[in-house]
Amino acid sequence: MQNGRSDSRTNISVKREPAPQSREVNTRRPSADKGPSQNKPHSDVLKDLQKSAPQETLEELKRLQQKIVVKAHQNRFKDLDTPSTNPEALIKVREGPGTDPKSKVYQEFSKWRAVPGKSHRNSSVQSPVGALGPKIERYQAQWTAYAETEAVYPVVDDGRLVLLSEPTDSALIPKASSQEVGLQMGLDAADLSTAVQPAEHNWGDAFYADWEYRPRACSNFEAFRDWFRRWLDTTLLICCYVDIYHPAFFDGTAHPDGEASLLIPDFDDHSTSLDWNDEESRLHCHETVEGYCYNWALHLKREEEEEQERRVRARNAYIESTNTTIPLVSPQTPKANLYLRPVEMSDIPELLDFFNWYIHKSTLTVDVAALNEDEVRERIETAKRERLPFIVAAERRSIHNRDNSSQKILGYALATNTIGDRTAERFTADLEIFVRPEFKRRGVGKCLMDKLLEVCDPAYNPLGGYFFDAGFEDRTGYYSGGRRRLVRLMFVISYPYEDRKQYKWIHEWLEKNYGFEQQGLLRGTRIKFNRFLCVNYLVRRVGPIDNDTIRN
Repeated sequence: MQNGRSDSRTNISVKREPAPQSREVNTRRPSADKGPSQNKPHSDVLKDLQKSAPQETLEELKRLQQKIVVKAHQNRFKDLDTPSTNPEALIKVREGPGTDPKSKVYQEFSKWRAVPGKSHRNSSVQSPVGALGPKIERYQAQWTAYAETEAVYPVVDDGRLVLLSEPTDSALIPKASSQEVGLQMGLDAADLSTAVQPAEHNWGDAFYADWEYRPRACSNFEAFRDWFRRWLDTTLLICCYVDIYHPAFFDGTAHPDGEASLLIPDFDDHSTSLDWNDEESRLHCHETVEGYCYNWALHLKREEEEEQERRVRARNAYIESTNTTIPLVSPQTPKANLYLRPVEMSDIPELLDFFNWYIHKSTLTVDVAALNEDEVRERIETAKRERLPFIVAAERRSIHNRDNSSQKILGYALATNTIGDRTAERFTADLEIFVRPEFKRRGVGKCLMDKLLEVCDPAYNPLGGYFFDAGFEDRTGYYSGGRRRLVRLMFVISYPYEDRKQYKWIHEWLEKNYGFEQQGLLRGTRIKFNRFLCVNYLVRRVGPIDNDTIRN
């Protein structure tokens, strides 16, 4: 079968073999003996085309190329932000002591400008006549002028700077090491004649440079490190040793020649004068670049100080806001600066004072003897064991006022078993809410009641207006419905009969706001402070109940 297929393919190819001669020529590779023109590089081909093109076409092409390059540079820098060149920046630098003739700073600047400059120009150096003088001779003469200036070698002796006329060992080390590695010591006349090329442009040409540009590189890549090593090795071999131990180097008289060393230029001095007929020259004749720089530095410093002051004011305002009471954002927000959370063992000292104060001062509690820390701890553990809420209202403190002391407890709310969780009253809980006397009528009890009913009654819609903070373990037990099913919530209020009007507000508060109803009143069933007390039972229904039967 394979041979048959091969024969059929061969027959098909034979049928298609006749083809036009042009196609056969185009598909063949160019032969090496067709002449040297086919092996020319691309650059030579372009030169041949330029020679054959008319001169007008080449000039037009060059003009278009220059136009495209200039336009590309203009578009490249059109979005460049240069705040130092705008009119606003000019106004800023013109205002300040740097441009005020009466200021001490301006007078110091004037003294510096009045000091006559020192010239290190060698009188033996003769400038070439005209601009057509040989540049090689000009550079050699200026090199010689720099080398013939006096040499000074600074050293530090016993903390003092001393100038020597003879070179020290440290000054000779760079020169000796450069000779060992083969560094260039300068260019001779033959090299300089080829290095100095005539300029092909004039000062009227516009050249754009992006000084912020830098190539992307990552030192973590091995390729970049290899490239850097190669560049460093090559650069070290082409650098030049320059003798800097001359006063002309330090005072700026000497200039680098860009090739091998330093030279003392033979520039002619030119004096400039202002045009007093120009109004701008008369108004700003006292301004200098040095004064502009001084004023600009003051402006930047002033901006930094204002920004720092703004940050300090914002920080102080934030700290002050954290130390003040949270503003009322709703009718349910308490006036006291507090937040709610589950009770903690660290609250025992605060709760102990809290409990004992009400035991000794109020008839609302059934205890007649002071409690101790173990008894308070037992109540906390009992609430956790019976899966009933024990909520405290803690005073909110700012970060700067925090320390290791326990938080101040403003009030607490507690639910306990009426008799026990293994009795017929296991679905009934006794509630109690107590608030510090100095924090009454400030919304503490209202917040505690709202959170307590939310935990005990899944059908209750909390009003909120406060912040509740619970850990991960306590979070599920302190939200709607809690961890235990209840059907009745009960407040037991005891008071002397003759003082019943003072406690009437509690009865009305529970009935009108939270749906409690009085289901019992026992007179004289408790005795405290040697007085008989009335006991009032206010009850609230929880959950759906049909025909006095609990729906599972």
